[in-house]
Amino acid sequence: MTSPVQSKVLEHFGAKVEFGQHVPGLFMVVADRHDPVPLITAYDGTVVMRLSGRTSVIARLALTNALALQKEPGIRSVGGINMDINRYKAFLGSLGATGAPVPGS
Repeated sequence: MTSPVQSKVLEHFGAKVEFGQHVPGLFMVVADRHDPVPLITAYDGTVVMRLSGRTSVIARLALTNALALQKEPGIRSVGGINMDINRYKAFLGSLGATGAPVPGS
């Protein structure tokens, strides 16, 4: 949300600020005790990687859906993540993995 001062500056310079609310991004979703996959699916998301246990995943979600998911009972946190794909591939290679799926693709 922009403040009134920021709005005047944006208007003065003719700036246009947009957030990709409907563009899917990667989010780490951590639930308290249950598997978060059904809720992620209900918010039009897809799980791209399971983390330790059954309560933590990386999912593709639109920003608005991720923010709504964060308010669900039983969801501990939903946070955006950024992944350097080249470093991720190098890490997988060091483990001997070949042809592994790349999250978010």
